[in-house]
Amino acid sequence: MHCLGKVCRSAVRFTTLVACILWTGATALPPAAHATSTSLVISQIYGGGGNTGAPFHNDFIEVFNHQRPHEALDMQCPAEVYQPSPRVYTGLPDIDYPFHDKVMVVTRCGRICLGNKKINFSQVFAGQAVGIKEVHDDIWLVSFMDYDLGYFDLETRVLEPLENPFGPKVLPM
Repeated sequence: MHCLGKVCRSAVRFTTLVACILWTGATALPPAAHATSTSLVISQIYGGGGNTGAPFHNDFIEVFNHQRPHEALDMQCPAEVYQPSPRVYTGLPDIDYPFHDKVMVVTRCGRICLGNKKINFSQVFAGQAVGIKEVHDDIWLVSFMDYDLGYFDLETRVLEPLENPFGPKVLPM
């Protein structure tokens, strides 16, 4: 989202305020922060602004999980019916790229470093291993798991993405 300074922040606060009014069923603006618990949540959401999202987040989670019943749960709160999984999470297996020349770990800032060359890739893959394979002189293919994502040239250091590998496959008629 591209913001226009105060205009964007005001629009976000207004949207959040309207959502809170609809959520609580209130018909007027929320009272000051010294009111009841639900109003306090609304007041903190509206007044939070900037990077101070913690009061909203923590109070919303408390209300959502422990105070507000849900119709889908036969009017029980999620905390009343939650049960932790009996299975232990073991994480993902290591990803192997047997047909690639190198396995690189994407940096926190979303780059692939090949020698002293830095290729901007994507922060989405930060910390993940990707396979790279040289398909032509200084032209490399980047893959994640079984998906080819794009090519980069060591000279320009620009990644050219392929079509969406996760998109729907349309078969010819």
